[in-house]
Amino acid sequence: MNPNAIKAVIVDDEVGSRNNLRLLLEEYCPEVEVCGMGHDVLSGLELVKKYRPRILFLDIEMPQHSGFKLVEMLDPQERPGIVFVTAYEQYAIRAFKVSAVDYLLKPIVPGELQTAVEKIMRQDQAQREAVMAALQENLKTTALAKIAIPHQEGFSFLDPQDIVVLEASRSYTQVHVLDGRRLLVARSLREFDDLLTDDEGRTPFFRPHRSYIIHLGHVREWVRKDGGFLLMANDLKVTIARNRQDEFLRRYRSFE
Repeated sequence: MNPNAIKAVIVDDEVGSRNNLRLLLEEYCPEVEVCGMGHDVLSGLELVKKYRPRILFLDIEMPQHSGFKLVEMLDPQERPGIVFVTAYEQYAIRAFKVSAVDYLLKPIVPGELQTAVEKIMRQDQAQREAVMAALQENLKTTALAKIAIPHQEGFSFLDPQDIVVLEASRSYTQVHVLDGRRLLVARSLREFDDLLTDDEGRTPFFRPHRSYIIHLGHVREWVRKDGGFLLMANDLKVTIARNRQDEFLRRYRSFE
């Protein structure tokens, strides 16, 4: 075993999937060395304890217990970076996205595998713990519990109720938080539109203008002069486009 290699463990109940992932790692991520492969949660737990890998590639759908059970069984302070692997576009995918969790859809695309490995290697232990904690919260409910906001120093995990306004800033988004913070994020408003809407199309957020997304619960006043704008809880004035005014009224009146 190469002492300088990045150790990895693969846990998947399908032998073909395990071997395919190992071959992909050998070809496209030669810095990663697979030190063990397990077929279920218990064998995976033994391998993680034995090898203490830097990365755990973990299938979700397995007999008896899902991959999430293995996450719960691991000591958070010793938990490796986890890349979930799944064959299904299922409910958990949205939880992965909002929690900043790395995941791969089968069949695995080599470029996505390389990106996942690079992202895991940039995370420290504290960031890995925060990501997994957010995921576990988001898996408990269909509503969003926490959303991961990536920035230069790592991640901020916000309750969506604390987001007042999201403002487009070229290819970035400025997130205005209820406590006064402003976070510059390398994500577009379109991406946030998707993240903040559940699978049934429900969301407390509204897009009054192409440059803004607002939380309806933080609208203080609609001022009709000067073309019309919304005064938000943090005193920010947000433009409301004429062709969005009727929809805003409908959404605001039905907002609970």
